[in-house]
Amino acid sequence: MHVLALDLGTSGAKAALIDLRTGETTAACSQPHPTHTLPGGGVEQSPEDWLAAARVAVAALPTDDVAALIRFLCSDEAGYITGEIIGVDGGMMKVQNPYRAYEYQAQKQEP
Repeated sequence: MHVLALDLGTSGAKAALIDLRTGETTAACSQPHPTHTLPGGGVEQSPEDWLAAARVAVAALPTDDVAALIRFLCSDEAGYITGEIIGVDGGMMKVQNPYRAYEYQAQKQEP
């Protein structure tokens, strides 16, 4: 099972696929976006640039087992999705938080 992690940072968007069984990042991509320096040293980004960079980063990930999710997250219909954990497991895990299920499985396997 993989989780799509998305970091919308100050200078770019980063997307990664993380395997919850191993904890390893199986794929990652980043896409820079413009920043605007304000008087006094602050930095701002345009929400449109932020979203465009996120879509490019997500779309660049491999799409074997997460193709439908990636296509959806790159669509306009997913524009209001924020801060979510979305498990992609073919319906194998029937819990709301996939990370808690991963922790539970790891504890069961300890001697």
